[in-house]
This record gives sequence, structure tokens and C-alpha cells, in this order.
Amino acid sequence: MREIKFKAKSEKSNKWVFGTYYRTPCISQVGKSGHNRFFHYIVDGIRTRYEINPLTLCQFIGMKDNYMGSGHDLYENDMVIIRHGGEWSVHRITYQSGNDYPAFDLMPQIPAEMNGISHALCELGYVVKRIGNYYDGPTRWDRLMGKKS
Repeated sequence: MREIKFKAKSEKSNKWVFGTYYRTPCISQVGKSGHNRFFHYIVDGIRTRYEINPLTLCQFIGMKDNYMGSGHDLYENDMVIIRHGGEWSVHRITYQSGNDYPAFDLMPQIPAEMNGISHALCELGYVVKRIGNYYDGPTRWDRLMGKKS
């Protein structure tokens, strides 16, 4: 069973914080729709609580990259480069919940009988290297992936 952990950007420092995610309702602030607003936090192992930007919340996918033994944890929205057959390609790890297929996968996808990130990490001949996270600079990543900003 994989470890359940998260990372997100701190509201205060805009740096990544890691740990357990939780949210609490803000009783004094009710949104225009009449629903409660929430405070979003990550608590690290030493019980330090960080208020986070919930738009940057990323879940650990239970795998590590395999580039030269680096073994970096991989999270949702991480950007990876994959080498196969001498060619490199840039991908974003995303959570796919449609079509009765709830899993972390790559965008753009790679041809495989299973989700792309699992395929690339399990098959011989693939190298996967974590190069950052989408929320470190979305415009930069969109350019790398060939999208216009």
C-alpha cells in the first residue's frame, strides 16, 4: 500500500511544504453562494501547520523517478522528462478520473497497456526524470509542452 502524503505551496512563503492535508471551515466567512469557506493546511511530521494555496495541492503517486538512482518522490502535477529509444519527451503527471479509470497518468499520454507513468517506470529502456512541478511556472511548462500561453 502506498504512503498517502501531499505537497502544496505555503500561502506565507510560496515554498513547497510536505505532509498531511486537511481543511477546516471558516465559520465567520460565508461565501456568496451561502456555503462555508475553508482554510487549507498541511501539517508536517513535527506538527507544524502551514496554511496552503489549495490550487497547488498535489498528492504523492506512490512512485519515485529512476534517473541515475535519484529516487525523487513523484507527485501529481510534477513535470517529468522520459527517455525511450534515444528520444526525450516532456510530460505532466495528472489525476485521470474520467471513463471509469481513476489513476495518475501522463499528459500527453504515452502508448501503453496500463497508465503511462507506471509503464515508463516498470518497463526496461525507459528513463524518467522529475524536472519540477507545474505550479513552479505554468507558462514555462506550457511552452515546453508546445502549448501557446
